[in-house]
Amino acid sequence: MDHVLEKIQQYYEIYLDDFIQEHIKNGHIRLSDNSYYLEVQTLIESMNPLRKLLGMNPLRLNDEVKKYKK
Repeated sequence: MDHVLEKIQQYYEIYLDDFIQEHIKNGHIRLSDNSYYLEVQTLIESMNPLRKLLGMNPLRLNDEVKKYKK
């Protein structure tokens, strides 16, 4: 299953980068105001069951955004 997660992760990283750039550029207050929100959240929701199966911590979009704000 780790190979499936790796493939999804590739798309996630691309969309997350776009999400962060959009978030910073437009100064969105809520994450859901971002035009990439649905794509990124859907990818997270598809990865988390696989991450759980592999013994990894789940991803949370809020936590991911906080990493970039530091």
